[in-house]
Amino acid sequence: MHQDAVETAKKCKECQMFNIAKKGYHPLRPIHAFLPADHWAIDLAGPFRPTFGNNTYLLVMVDICTRYCVLRPIPNKQSDTIVKALIQVFGDYGFPRYLQSDNGTEFVNTLVKKLSDATGFDHRLVTPYHPRANGVAERWVQTSVRTLRKLIKGALKDWDHFVPCVQLAINAKISERHDSAPFSLMFARKMNTFGDYRDEESFRPMSEEELQERLDA
Repeated sequence: MHQDAVETAKKCKECQMFNIAKKGYHPLRPIHAFLPADHWAIDLAGPFRPTFGNNTYLLVMVDICTRYCVLRPIPNKQSDTIVKALIQVFGDYGFPRYLQSDNGTEFVNTLVKKLSDATGFDHRLVTPYHPRANGVAERWVQTSVRTLRKLIKGALKDWDHFVPCVQLAINAKISERHDSAPFSLMFARKMNTFGDYRDEESFRPMSEEELQERLDA
């Protein structure tokens, strides 16, 4: 009888659909964002060796729409440090509609809640114990750390000095998702690299229609 009960329970449709498990019914729920800086996914990389500037963590923020990445070295992962860094980024790009993170206490706390309430963004949390649900941010964490290690060449106490170069390199790389560089989608123009800018026609910015076509691709 016990075995019959087990077999019956295994066939329960609702259990198969909604019980959390590595295998089973887990329909994909794609995350959509229709405008740049509307929806950010955030995560932390580290801890790293403390720099001369006393930074030990790297805040990684990814714009869901364009895959534009923002990197900020920070001294710790305390709530006030996270909020200060978020305010600095929002000061540059505007307040988002959605902020997506895991359930770490550095992101889920009273100060972040106050910031959310004051500015109106919706703080969305991924499924507990399943950090891969925040996969967009996690991929950029891995990319950021990998690129940083290539650049520092043993300068472990100065890794924070290389962060702007890492951010620039990541945002200049063509994204497979859009077949465009995140920088060009975020700012509707190509990044100024090393080139002859005396020929202004060669550096015509994208039109609104061209930008929308790339975002919709």
